[in-house]
Parts: sequence; structure tokens; C-alpha cells
Amino acid sequence: MTANVAQDLRTAAALDAILWLQTDRAYDDALVRSSVPLCLTGVNPWRPPGLLASRTYAELTIPAPDFPERREMWSSAFPVLDPEVLTDLAARYRMSGGELRAVAAVADAGARLAGTGQPGEHVEPAIATVTRGDHPAPHAGRPGAAGGPAGPDRRDRVGVPRVAAHRGVVGGSPVAPRRVG
Repeated sequence: MTANVAQDLRTAAALDAILWLQTDRAYDDALVRSSVPLCLTGVNPWRPPGLLASRTYAELTIPAPDFPERREMWSSAFPVLDPEVLTDLAARYRMSGGELRAVAAVADAGARLAGTGQPGEHVEPAIATVTRGDHPAPHAGRPGAAGGPAGPDRRDRVGVPRVAAHRGVVGGSPVAPRRVG
């Protein structure tokens, strides 16, 4: 999705594809006029009356991952970590797939910079980096949002997509150390 919704709709139509839109921003009437199939996803549902009146609509609530699913997500992101550590992380943190992928990337970068190639000792600092709330919060003020009443720590927040058709398991693999500099 780019900033040009009309162009995205034309591209999806030409490819006979579904256009997947995050509902964390407002869209114009081009969606109502288009016949391109849409998949709307986001933490907060977006139900514009014009779109609902002109299209077939179904709303799916995908439950937050339970403990075994979170354990598998952590295991996929960090396959080299001790099983007890993975169990502890799955019990303490409830992150979205995007947040977990960010943690894996930050931990990997820390391991590479340290020259170890092993992300284990970099996981907790990576979690702190990802969850500290330095990014803009589209829903600031909502409990659990960065800057909201529950604060930026995501241990107690689970973002549950309201209108969605996709949830995947985070993938990861060990990376050999690289020389920096």
C-alpha cells in the first residue's frame, strides 16, 4: 500500500489481486467506487457506511495467540535459544508478529555488532528497544498504546486484529557473524 490509493486500486485491478489495507488511517471514497476486493486489517475496526452499503462485507475476529502459539512464535524467531528461555519469553511477552520480527532483527544486529553471531544475550535489550515507544502511536491515549495510560510496555497488551484474514508464524534463522568495519 502506497500513499496513492487510486494507483494501488488500479494496480490490484490489473493484477486481479486483493488490496490489503491497514485500518489505522482514513481512506477516500475511491474504495467505495472500486470493485477491487479488499482485506481490511487493524487493531480497531473501520466500518465506513458507504463501503458497507456498496460491498459484500464480513468481519472476522482473530483471537490473540495463546501460550503454545506464542511459544512457537518465539521458537521460530529464535531457534537457537534454550527451550526454558523461550518458554519464559512466551509467558512474559505478548507481541504482534511484527513486533517479534523487529525484536529478532534488533537482537540479530546486536549479535553481529558484538561479533558473536548469537542473538541470545541481545534479546532482552532488543525487547526494550522495540517496546519503548519511540515510534509514533497512531492511537495514542488508548490503553496499552505507546504513550497511553498503560505505558509503552507491551507485556500486558495484545493487539487483536478485528477485520482480518491473515496471521502467520514469525520465521527466523541463525545468522553467521559478519565483520563490522
